[in-house]
Amino acid sequence: MNVAQHKPLEGPCAWLGSQVDQMSGWDVTLDRPDLACLDRALEGAVSRKFTWSFLTPADFPLPGLSGKLR
Repeated sequence: MNVAQHKPLEGPCAWLGSQVDQMSGWDVTLDRPDLACLDRALEGAVSRKFTWSFLTPADFPLPGLSGKLR
């Protein structure tokens, strides 16, 4: 059996728990339709095998969430 080897994220997209604890105003409550929108975007990105560090908003459309996440 092959075990996936994961490397830690690095760079500006990687936050440490200690950094997140000090941030405010970034948390958003998502309801079921919001989560379904995220699931569809994730399925699309995964099916196209995007590299996460190069993902753009056009590659991960969130039409039902754009107003809530800005």
